[in-house]
Amino acid sequence: MEEIDGDITRKINQLRSEINRMEKEIISIQNKCYHKKTKIELKNRSLIKVCATCDKYLGYPSPQETKDSGYI
Repeated sequence: MEEIDGDITRKINQLRSEINRMEKEIISIQNKCYHKKTKIELKNRSLIKVCATCDKYLGYPSPQETKDSGYI
């Protein structure tokens, strides 16, 4: 039973390590992006502005951006 628990723990730790590596890679790629094209999305009942290319959160839209995107 302890061997199975150890295998599960090892696998979980490997997966967490891989997720962490991938998240760092995403951040690195997003930092290289010029964010030339943005889009407005509704997340958690709030409008946010994200890059249409790399999906990085860029803040909140201005009133004009909100209107232009059709939310007003």
